[in-house]
Amino acid sequence: MMKSLQILAFVALSNGVFAQVYYVPQTFSTPRGNITIQQPMRMPGSYGSYSGQVNPKFDFTVILKNDSVLTFKSRVESGDKKMYVMEKKKKVKRKIYPSETKEVYAYNANYGRLKGIAADSCWYFKAHSGAINSYTVLPTKDKDGAIAIHCARSVAGS
Repeated sequence: MMKSLQILAFVALSNGVFAQVYYVPQTFSTPRGNITIQQPMRMPGSYGSYSGQVNPKFDFTVILKNDSVLTFKSRVESGDKKMYVMEKKKKVKRKIYPSETKEVYAYNANYGRLKGIAADSCWYFKAHSGAINSYTVLPTKDKDGAIAIHCARSVAGS
């Protein structure tokens, strides 16, 4: 009986180990100046009850700020508190960060083609459209992984 309680207690206490997050800085402009907050991001492997691959590879089309267009296959990766995609040509690897891009499109047979909106440290991919739009940092339509929301305003009489 005592051994069963010890195992139960160990399992209950160890569940918190899987809920790891890291923090990404995000800056907002306000009338009184810029405000930087730390946005919590969940680590891959802790995306709830998602039954598929957490961070699958996508076919990316990236339009850089100098209007160059790149196409390659990659996952969305993270390092130094920033998200990036990795372009590999032969043996040369290049990390492409949101600050370097105008537009990003990710395609996967499961999710279709999703446009990424560049932010300070990540791209936002729309997971749900409606009166309240939700966005994720991975190009999936996993509403449970939403890290940002936007409320659509309706203007009366227009």
